[in-house]
Amino acid sequence: MDILLDTHVFLWMITLDDRIPDSFVEVIRDPENSVFLSTASLWEIIIKYRLGRLPLPESPATYVPRQRQLHRRVFRSTRWGCGLWNHFRCCTEIHLIGY
Repeated sequence: MDILLDTHVFLWMITLDDRIPDSFVEVIRDPENSVFLSTASLWEIIIKYRLGRLPLPESPATYVPRQRQLHRRVFRSTRWGCGLWNHFRCCTEIHLIGY
């Protein structure tokens, strides 16, 4: 089964947050399933971090790829690369000009 994670489910999964239901964890960890994270989720993470609404231990450009690597068996199918971060950094700066 192909699974597209919502942003908050991805964040709960990598932080082992108690709010994620056990049934979600089972489905996400099932090796028969392919787990995807939308590029829109990456954009959302960057924007919320820059607005101070998403505390992370380091910048999203470092934290999210590191978490993806640490959880590579789970997120083996997420398809986005390092070049994507440069694109979103630029878009995020433009988007936040009015704030």
